[in-house]
Amino acid sequence: MDGPPIHGGTVELSPDGEVSAVHDRADARAGAVDLGNVMLLPGFVNCHAHLEFSDFETPIPADGTFADWIAATVAARRQRPGDVMDRVNRGLTESLAAGVTTVGEIATAGWDAGRLLPPGQRPALVAFGELIQPHDPPAGLAAARCFLDAADDPRGLIRGLSPHAPYSVHPALPALLAADPAATAAPWAIHLLESADELELMTHGAGPLADAMSRLGATRGDFGADRLRRDFLEPLAAAAQGLIVHGNRLTRDDLRWLAAPGRERLSVIYCPRTHAHFGHPPHPWLALRDAGVRVAIGTDGRGSNPDLSVLGELQFLRSRFPQVGADELLRLGTSAGADALGVGCGRLAPGARADFCAVRTGTETGDPAGDVLSQGTKITGVWRNGRRAL
Repeated sequence: MDGPPIHGGTVELSPDGEVSAVHDRADARAGAVDLGNVMLLPGFVNCHAHLEFSDFETPIPADGTFADWIAATVAARRQRPGDVMDRVNRGLTESLAAGVTTVGEIATAGWDAGRLLPPGQRPALVAFGELIQPHDPPAGLAAARCFLDAADDPRGLIRGLSPHAPYSVHPALPALLAADPAATAAPWAIHLLESADELELMTHGAGPLADAMSRLGATRGDFGADRLRRDFLEPLAAAAQGLIVHGNRLTRDDLRWLAAPGRERLSVIYCPRTHAHFGHPPHPWLALRDAGVRVAIGTDGRGSNPDLSVLGELQFLRSRFPQVGADELLRLGTSAGADALGVGCGRLAPGARADFCAVRTGTETGDPAGDVLSQGTKITGVWRNGRRAL
C-alpha cells in the first residue's frame, strides 16, 4: 500500500517471516510459488473488534436510545451459554477467512491468552484490556497493571488498555494511566464521542445514560464538554498509540487539536457499518483526512455489524463514497490500521511482517484497487509471518 500495483511481481520472504524484497519479475528459483491469477495484498487490519459477540447471527436492533442498545448488549452477554474464549476464537477464525491478519480486540472478563488459537491459525492480536470502573480510579489503575503484567503470552500478541468510555469509567482514571510508565508504554483505545446520549450526559448530566449511571450509583457531579475532552481525549496523547474509537461527534475544534504537532500517535477508528446501524449523523472521517488526522477501520462486534470483514467495510464505503479513490480506501484497512496500532504490517515492503492475503476479484478493469473492492471478490489465501494459514 505504499507504491503502485505491480503486475506479475514477486514477493520474497525472509526466514524470520518478513518481506525481504518486492520486484516486478518472475522468480524461477527453487521454492518459488506461482499463485496464479490473483492479487496479493497486505492482510487487512481490523483496529476495533469485540470478538466475544462472534456467535451473534444478527446485530442487536438499535431502535431505541443508545443506552437501550447497551442494556440489551449487556443482557445478551450475561444470558448466552458457552465460554467467552470459544467465541473469541470463533471470531478469530472468521476474521482470518476474511483476509484479516491483525485485530485490535477488546479483552473483557474471562479473556485468557493461554486459550487462544495457535498464532499460525489466527490473526495477530492487539488485546486492549477493558477497564470498566465508574467508582474507584486506583482500582482501575491496579486492574490495568494486572492486565499488562501477564507472562508467557503467545507470539503475535500485544497488550494494551481500553478505559471503556466516559459513561463507564471514572473521569480521574485516564489521568492516572497517563502518569503510569507501564500504562503509557502500551496502546490505548477509548470509545469516545460516540453518541448524542454520551454528549448529553457529559455536558448536562442528563439523558438516558445519566439515568443508567444513577441506577448503578455512579452519577457524576462535574459536567461540561470541556471536561469530556480534558478527562478522556487529552490523556490519550500519553499512550504509545491512542485510538479514538468511533469519534462520531468530533467537532472542528477536536480536529484541530488532533492535527496539532505531537499528536501523530493518535488515530480515529471508524466502523462504517456499525455507524450506519445506529443511524448516526455523517461521520467526520473525510474532514479528519483533510486535516491530516489518521483514520483507520474497525468492524466493532457482531452486536452492531453483520460480520467481521474489513473488506466488507471498505466495499460499503466504496458504495457510499464513490468520489474517494479505491486505493485510498484500501489504505484505511491496511497500512493506516497498522500505523494506528503500531504494528509492522499493512504493506508489501521490505522489513514488513509477511502477513498478506490473495484475492480473486469479480472484475478485471485495469483498476486493481477498484477491482478488489468490487462485489464478488473472494479471499483465496492468507499468510501469517510468511507461512500459509488458509
